[in-house]
Amino acid sequence: MLQKLIHKASTDGEICHPLAPGLPCPVLQYADDTLIFLKGDIAVVLNLRQILNAFSLATGLHINFHKSTFIPMNLKAAAASEMANILGCDISSFPQPYLGLHLSPHKLKVSDYQPLISSFDRYLAGWKSKLLSSGGRVILVNVVLSGLPIHYMLAILLPKTMREMIDSRRRAFLWSGGEKCHGSQCLNAWDRVCLAKNTGGLGVRILEDQNHCLLMKLVHKLLGPDTLPWKTWFQLHSPRDLWAGDPDSFLGHIVQEELPGFRRITSVLLGDGHSTSFWLDQWIGDHSLAVCFPALFSHCSRTLANVHDTLTAGLSSFLQPRLSQQATNELHILLDTVATTQLLHSPDQRRLLCSGLPPFTSRGAYQLLHADDVDLEGPKLIWSCRLPGKIKFFGWLLHFDRLNYRANLC
Repeated sequence: MLQKLIHKASTDGEICHPLAPGLPCPVLQYADDTLIFLKGDIAVVLNLRQILNAFSLATGLHINFHKSTFIPMNLKAAAASEMANILGCDISSFPQPYLGLHLSPHKLKVSDYQPLISSFDRYLAGWKSKLLSSGGRVILVNVVLSGLPIHYMLAILLPKTMREMIDSRRRAFLWSGGEKCHGSQCLNAWDRVCLAKNTGGLGVRILEDQNHCLLMKLVHKLLGPDTLPWKTWFQLHSPRDLWAGDPDSFLGHIVQEELPGFRRITSVLLGDGHSTSFWLDQWIGDHSLAVCFPALFSHCSRTLANVHDTLTAGLSSFLQPRLSQQATNELHILLDTVATTQLLHSPDQRRLLCSGLPPFTSRGAYQLLHADDVDLEGPKLIWSCRLPGKIKFFGWLLHFDRLNYRANLC
């Protein structure tokens, strides 16, 4: 109901979008949290207060203005203070917490991630770590501690400093059960700990790789056929060739950074060809056409053209007028290769480059990134046995000769 009232007020010109006058004011609602973006103008703020009062009277829902905040952007202090008084809110600033994350128009500082670190410290303080077995600590590291930053990693690429702080807490809890641990207490290298159990590790996820795989989910949804509100808005307000230049949005930066990695681990089942890059995606053969035909690709004038546009207009229309001999030879081969390609009326489908071509998932992407890790029969046998976790952990250390017995301590 509130969104309809604000949309009607936008249509009537009572309130304005902060950037585009022709658009309605954005309203984001989840549970009892509401974000309203509007132009910083006193008349607009007065109209918004009237709308909020009308909503409260109509629904019987009381709005806690004293718990709400007013965040001005590019406003003078006097004007911001007057608007805040009209709304009855306190003036705040960025970064601003919303749904567990910090909203900010600027890059977050390490100190802005303190709530995430505090959540680790609260869990560690509540556990009787000295009474836990080594097998129990492995489970808590994998299930609880490694899961705490996932909410952040779904939307933000964590800075290296933050990853190191999280790893130091996971490592200390695993080896000593405390907040800190010395190198002498770490009986195996952390790089080995972060391998899968069948390849000689403890199954602890590498945060950087996991973070990239979770962000690739955004790229997958953006290139997928589903119509999502955020996707529609993003495509309307982003350039057609998003990854060609410098993106002007936070989501644009994420898509541009994650797209190359996403293309390396996925292939395309061609449909209408609208969301598939002719040169950079793997949609025909075992590699992308840019890799298979490097000389011809170097003569391409539109390297980001999709399959539909290229096949409809003709490949020659996207090439330089004069080709080298090598590029000419590659052009003949490529034309023969795509001659039988038929575009369908269904959307393109992305699949992971592994056996069976399963649909994209963040978990499958992580496993694919580590597909070259070699299975070890010893650890594989140890972790498959029906034994207590602490016995398996002891066997794992024994396999790598990392126990503190006399021969190792001398």
